[in-house]
Amino acid sequence: MPIHLPAIFALTGALAAQTTWIVDAGGGGSFVDLPPAVAAAQPGDLILVRAGVYSPVTVSKGLRIVGDPGATLWSLSSPLVVVDRLPAGETFVLQGIDATTSGGPGGVRVLDCAGHVHLERVSMSPVVVERSAQVSLHGLDLFAGAPPVSITDSNAVLGGCRLRASFSVGTLQHALVMERSLVVFAESTAIGGVDFTGIGSGSGIELRSGRLVVAGDAATVVEAGDSRSLRRPTPAIRTLGGAIVLDPAVTLLPKFGGPPIGGVATVATRTVPSVRASVAGGRLSATARANPGDALHLLLGLPLQPVLSLPFGDLWLGPINLVLVSATLPATGSQSVSLPLPPLPAGTVATLQAVVLTAGSVQVSTPAVATLDG
Repeated sequence: MPIHLPAIFALTGALAAQTTWIVDAGGGGSFVDLPPAVAAAQPGDLILVRAGVYSPVTVSKGLRIVGDPGATLWSLSSPLVVVDRLPAGETFVLQGIDATTSGGPGGVRVLDCAGHVHLERVSMSPVVVERSAQVSLHGLDLFAGAPPVSITDSNAVLGGCRLRASFSVGTLQHALVMERSLVVFAESTAIGGVDFTGIGSGSGIELRSGRLVVAGDAATVVEAGDSRSLRRPTPAIRTLGGAIVLDPAVTLLPKFGGPPIGGVATVATRTVPSVRASVAGGRLSATARANPGDALHLLLGLPLQPVLSLPFGDLWLGPINLVLVSATLPATGSQSVSLPLPPLPAGTVATLQAVVLTAGSVQVSTPAVATLDG
């Protein structure tokens, strides 16, 4: 039987009455370009974008914009999408949109948002996040000369992402740069830029200040870039301050004799309970990971602006949740579940987070935030 998700979303208003708008460059929808559709839509509406090339857009309300394969934004300038001042209590989703740029870096800017911004399977880079309370990036594959992702004064979680900086010319290029933020980097890859001029390779992550959580298994990779010039020691994670919580199972790959973590951040190394989630073929697949023998309860619910630094960790879930699985973890330290999903509107977002009882204490895992319509 499918898990009964509609009850959760109905209780919280997430499946409230909405309008679906069709954007089709060929004329088969409500609009032939994206900006007028965004102007007409109201918070909670769904915009389906058919294959075609469309103009950049600025959004300040809770919409779900979901692209078919071949839906592309194009511009001579940047950015392609600006999410600006999204109100608290609203959610903006951008899913499945590609980018074509000429003469500009393109990309997405998330600025001064109190609500939840979720980007999934979006190939626009760079992604710049500033002064935003709740941002989730899932399944992004980004390659850019500037840092593919930069996060300042914000809370963000990255899951299932692949970030690659292209090359360093005149300045070091890192794949993820963060400052005065909480960033959860889980089940993802970050690779620094290649050095061609002798300045040095980029690191996978540069932590300037704030708190960085790096979680997952060996498939979570933070790697320094290569060099076509002088081979300077380059750490996988470069720090100028801040704090890191690091799961020892993740893979850190420095280059040319550099340390795994370089700089002045404080580092706590411990098993970090984590969750990986994906949707395909109408099924939700999830794997929760912690210590062997831990008691684990995997929950699913609506995303919540994170409540930070609680005694048991950072909470990213709302108050109403489903328990997907309860188990004592085997020797592998992981528990997987695969469940059929009921029909849900495109762009419906949920958070999975585990509650773990370990060594007489309670912890919560890193979150996995993803759309449930595949």
